[in-house]
Amino acid sequence: MKNNQFHVGELVQSLKGRDEGRIYMVYKIIDNDYVSLVDGNFKLQQNPKLKKVKHMKTLSITLDKIENKLLNNIKVFDSEIYSAMKKAQEQKTSGSC
Repeated sequence: MKNNQFHVGELVQSLKGRDEGRIYMVYKIIDNDYVSLVDGNFKLQQNPKLKKVKHMKTLSITLDKIENKLLNNIKVFDSEIYSAMKKAQEQKTSGSC
């Protein structure tokens, strides 16, 4: 499922709240206003964070392998999400220098 701004597997950053600045992956699209987020470490799949879309910004990074697994109902481990997020962020940082 897709809403206007975000899609499953995309990395986003929180702009408001106690988690301001924290990076998450979009786990599920709830509706046009809300998505559920995970990071594989603090926020796991069994207890994802519900966040308003207007309180997030995209990092323009999509975890393609994780996205495909989630969309095809294939089991994804939290450790996979954590590792993929960490790797993607490292590549983005080293690529921009």
